[in-house]
Amino acid sequence: MTNTEQQIAEDGQEISLNDILDFFVTKWKVLSMGAFFGLIMALGGTLLLGKYEAEATLINKSGIDYLTWKNLKRNLPILADKVSEATNNGEGFLGGLSSEKWWQKNVVPTFSINKEDAKAIFGMSKE
Repeated sequence: MTNTEQQIAEDGQEISLNDILDFFVTKWKVLSMGAFFGLIMALGGTLLLGKYEAEATLINKSGIDYLTWKNLKRNLPILADKVSEATNNGEGFLGGLSSEKWWQKNVVPTFSINKEDAKAIFGMSKE
């Protein structure tokens, strides 16, 4: 006999597969109620606290200025509308992108120099 076998023989407590199955058979009500209430709590927590917002900051290394951004802001809803029509999916995400309100609400450009600073420093007009 090896040390492990001697220790098991001395302890006398060995868990068999039947013991495990007996546990699940006798405690199935308690386990299922716990799983049900855990699911209800998780669903409730998700609905109450599950508002998710993502925010991304894109670094402008290609030199998009005010005029280019104004042109993009005007053309992106039109492009999204054309893609939405091409996929025959006027509703949903692409339908939302075709609205100018979506772009005004969700895309906010930040420039290193704002319009007032550019006007004061460089003598540029507001446009």
